[in-house]
Amino acid sequence: MNQDYYQIYEGIYPLKDKCYPDIRTARVRLKELYSILQDHGSTLGYTVENRIPMIPIRNTLGVRLTYADGSSIHRTYTIRHVQLRAIQVI
Repeated sequence: MNQDYYQIYEGIYPLKDKCYPDIRTARVRLKELYSILQDHGSTLGYTVENRIPMIPIRNTLGVRLTYADGSSIHRTYTIRHVQLRAIQVI
């Protein structure tokens, strides 16, 4: 059983149901994730700022979530290539 796919991670943790067959689809979904964070931020009371604004979103997205009380949280989302290979036991 050999599998190759791309998965979006938040820091060192993989996001559930964020596995894609190719890098192109994963990049599109990462851009959509940024839009989703912005939409949720407007309804939940925080603003979303891209920490790397001059670089287009490709394999890494760094965001700062700033809440109404002035506190902020940094999040980093990364696309990683995952390869699962079968091991032959003799």
